[in-house]
Amino acid sequence: MGGCNCNCNKREKNKKICPICKEISEYIDRKIVREVVKTDIQRFIQMENYYICKNNDCDIVFFNENGDIMLLIRDINMRADFNKLKENSSPNCSGGSCGCGK
Repeated sequence: MGGCNCNCNKREKNKKICPICKEISEYIDRKIVREVVKTDIQRFIQMENYYICKNNDCDIVFFNENGDIMLLIRDINMRADFNKLKENSSPNCSGGSCGCGK
């Protein structure tokens, strides 16, 4: 689906409601989340779907599919080049980039 040749449904579930502010949030590649969080937080990033909350008034930046992992502003490495990472993100599943783990 979505050109990744696996059974993942990332493209179908590309939006989710933020568990805190209840605004619509968009899918973001797990690799991007891992690269922009602080080093001591990276170990908590699992191979699953993540979403970005774009509400400036919300404390959450990223959260996982179940909403049980919520990454706050304080968890983000502010020196990370978020835009460059987003540009380099590939849409295929090699290495589990779509969150399916394949």
